[in-house]
Amino acid sequence: MIPWRMIIALLVLVLVALFSGFNLAPVSISVGFYTFEQIPLFLALIAAFILGALVVLPFSMRGFAKASKKKKEKLNQAQTEAIPGTVPDIAPENIEQPGPSEEEVAASKKKTSSKKKK
Repeated sequence: MIPWRMIIALLVLVLVALFSGFNLAPVSISVGFYTFEQIPLFLALIAAFILGALVVLPFSMRGFAKASKKKKEKLNQAQTEAIPGTVPDIAPENIEQPGPSEEEVAASKKKTSSKKKK
């Protein structure tokens, strides 16, 4: 079996190494109250990426929590409906309407056959 995770991790590591090798130019970064001087560009870019991910993380976790809550509610509802001995939802649209009786069916067949004879 091929260890795909290790191969992908090595490829990512090679890409990061190439990225850092091509972006070694020193830059100065000011954050308002402090200035970082002579920082390699790749470190500044990686730091900006990590900070951006940390800012977005709480918002994405809230979305996952809502989706998880909905799944749990649907599962609980399905489980309560599947429990034997519980009363099902009886709404007028869920009640099966009776069909025509055998006598009504026979009478309608007579009417249609008499119309065909005429």
